[in-house]
Amino acid sequence: MITRYGYDVVGVVFLVVLTGSLLSWYLVNGVVIKALIIALLILILLFTLYFFRDPDRTTPAGKDLVISPADGEVVLVKEVREDVFLKGEGVQVSIFMSP
Repeated sequence: MITRYGYDVVGVVFLVVLTGSLLSWYLVNGVVIKALIIALLILILLFTLYFFRDPDRTTPAGKDLVISPADGEVVLVKEVREDVFLKGEGVQVSIFMSP
């Protein structure tokens, strides 16, 4: 399943892959080079699909739980003073997200 925010990007990448594949098939000499170009374009499409995936999540039941807004690794949790939006003390939680 693809997240709804990725439909436009996936659609554009699909059209680029389709156009690039057709152009390389008809304009490039050499079967090996054609195959490599098409394979690279397909890998780009597969990466885009993987990047915009939206897997089903099971939220644990219970009180006093904190649910992460993103998949990744928590790399920092510290108390901070924020003067622009919160105008006070808060807890910063930094999550490293990797595609």
